[in-house]
Amino acid sequence: MGNEEVRLLTGADVKRWLPSRPENGHKGTFGHLLSVCGCYGMAGAAGFAAEAAYRCGTGLVTAAMPQSVYPLVTAAVPEAVCLPLAQDENGGISAEAWNAVAPRLSGVSAVLIGCGLGKGEGADVVLTNVLKTAACPVLVDADGLNLLSAHTDRVETGAPLCLTPHPAEAARLLHTTTAAVEADRVGAARALSVQYGAVAVLKGHETLIAAAGMPILQNRTGNDTLAKGGSGDLLAGMIAGFAAQGLPLYEAAACGVYLHALAGERAGARLSRRGALARDVLAELAHLLSEFE
Repeated sequence: MGNEEVRLLTGADVKRWLPSRPENGHKGTFGHLLSVCGCYGMAGAAGFAAEAAYRCGTGLVTAAMPQSVYPLVTAAVPEAVCLPLAQDENGGISAEAWNAVAPRLSGVSAVLIGCGLGKGEGADVVLTNVLKTAACPVLVDADGLNLLSAHTDRVETGAPLCLTPHPAEAARLLHTTTAAVEADRVGAARALSVQYGAVAVLKGHETLIAAAGMPILQNRTGNDTLAKGGSGDLLAGMIAGFAAQGLPLYEAAACGVYLHALAGERAGARLSRRGALARDVLAELAHLLSEFE
């Protein structure tokens, strides 16, 4: 760990940082998230991310996805405003999708991009342009991270940025190996935050959160209940949702990481760590949040 300052993330931190809920608030009070996620075969990622943001209190979520998965996402999350996008022959978004995404950026308070997005040319075009254009916080996850790692020399963004890699994605972003990341998780988290000028959330056992000028936060809630598909989409939606409500990305990441992992613990205790699914973690989150309000 060298001279890095590492501090344990606590429930008291979360209670202190969670965004307030004024009684006279309306959906505009609680932020607007644009979620650019999903492709053919990965509609669930888009749905989980959007619903997780809503569960964390976001006032409005616009879910942008390829036309082919629109019916699935709107059925799964009827609260979402859906923005069907032009798609390529493989069911991913096409480069033309940027024409629909671009005008939405000025009206939102945060952007999430990457969950189940695919790695086609269109996804790359939209990600690159979102990073160049957005003025609000941007969270990049999953396929978005893999696209980013392919051209780290031309990452351009003036917006606050959050990256949420698991160890293999972190290794690609840092041009190293997964084993090297796992051997020095603290160093890897700090390197990600420095190289990309971002809040870095290095997922895994005892997830780490790193940001310039701040202590690295280490989370000790959670267990293997979360070792299932969909869990990462929930976390991305939660962090982005808190950012949409106005939390700085460091605090948004901390609240998302802690609550996501604790909801996983609760779901595992209720249903078994083997049997609980991402949807059960999402349901547990709604009850858990009442303890922090």
